[in-house]
Amino acid sequence: MSALRTSSNLNASNLENTASALKLPKPRFSGDSGIFVELFNCFDNATGSNDSLTKIEKFLRLISLLSGHACNVVNGFKISEQNYDSCLNS
Repeated sequence: MSALRTSSNLNASNLENTASALKLPKPRFSGDSGIFVELFNCFDNATGSNDSLTKIEKFLRLISLLSGHACNVVNGFKISEQNYDSCLNS
C-alpha cells in the first residue's frame, strides 16, 4: 500500500510541476460581458474554489486578470477578505 501511495504522490508532484512550468497567457477581463462567464468559470475553477488559498490571495489573483474599466472598478476596493466577497457579488 505504501508503494502505491508513493507512486500517487510522485504523480501528483509531477502534475504540479508540469502545471507550474506551463507559461499560458492569462486571460484579461476589461468589462466585455461576452467573455465574463468563461473567464469567471476559469478563475473559479483554478482559484476561487481552491481552499488552500486565502481570500486575499484569491483577490490578488482576480485583480491580476483585470484591465480597463473592470480594473478601475476593483481598484476602488481595499484588499481585504470582506472586499473579495463584495467584488464577486458586484
